[in-house]
Amino acid sequence: MRGLVGDRFPKLSLMTHYDLAMSLDNVDIGPATGDDIDEIIDVCSKALGWTDPEFDEALFRWKHLDNGFGPSALLVAREAGEILAVRPFMRWRFASETETISAARAVDTATRPDAQGRGLFRALTETGVGQLRSEGVGFIFNTPNAKSLPGYLTMGWEHAGSVRLGYTMRSPRAAGRMLKSRTAATKPSIPTPGLGQSVPEGIATLEPGLLISRDEFLRTDHTLETLLWRYSSGPVEYRFVPGPNTSGAVVRVRQRGPSRELVVAELLGTPSLDDARTIVRDTLAETHADYCICTAGLPRTISIERLGPKLAIREVTDAPKPDAMHWQPGDIELF
Repeated sequence: MRGLVGDRFPKLSLMTHYDLAMSLDNVDIGPATGDDIDEIIDVCSKALGWTDPEFDEALFRWKHLDNGFGPSALLVAREAGEILAVRPFMRWRFASETETISAARAVDTATRPDAQGRGLFRALTETGVGQLRSEGVGFIFNTPNAKSLPGYLTMGWEHAGSVRLGYTMRSPRAAGRMLKSRTAATKPSIPTPGLGQSVPEGIATLEPGLLISRDEFLRTDHTLETLLWRYSSGPVEYRFVPGPNTSGAVVRVRQRGPSRELVVAELLGTPSLDDARTIVRDTLAETHADYCICTAGLPRTISIERLGPKLAIREVTDAPKPDAMHWQPGDIELF
């Protein structure tokens, strides 16, 4: 394992200790250091059921240490020097043509099985919110499942509905398999080395000023650097599919239950609706996927609200209205 430098983690100036010593015995809530990473990954593996140590560690490091938007705000709960729980807040940023808002995504929260039920999750969350507020972060977002959503609501999160995505099926039979695939998708991609181009090669063909459109909607504030981080530097394989008229898409194929699923994670350049539809149609045929998930609103796609992930938002200093956001699948998948 490669070593870590402690100052790669943000220095957290805790706003308050919330009298944790009384409610949590001798548990200390504070920032992680570079020396903690192995123990943190061990806690996550045990609590979250990770089964591929090499892949899961690479994914954790990519998300929280190498993030193009900045290293995560990473809090831990310790007792007698041992880490009992971890609460990362992954950095993100959104922008429209008129404003930019910093954000964080709550992911990879884990409590050691023998320390559950002691209020560590809530204490870590409250401390993290205080820290993010001191930094001027606008809001926290995540996509909890139906089981965990009620707990978030008791801590000030608001259910902002389901993220609207587009779906298109390759055939009626494939549609049936899709409806039976009510399970989590695999994290690793199905390799597709012959599809399109590598992401760096593909992005290099687009004009830098046209990579990401800016309009009245808040979208992930990608730059060339964050796009390369997101889609080419981590352990998940993506490919770039060129489209007509200075456009293209970042895509990947993964398994979801009995279905082969195509994810059009990011549309780049200046595709018209018909251009984007052409990319989706042709890539679906070439990959032999059963169906495709893409951004909502493309021709010949449907939006099924109950299939989209549930969105929860916690205002910190400035939370946008849900209808001001425009989501692409790459903004919310995987994490």
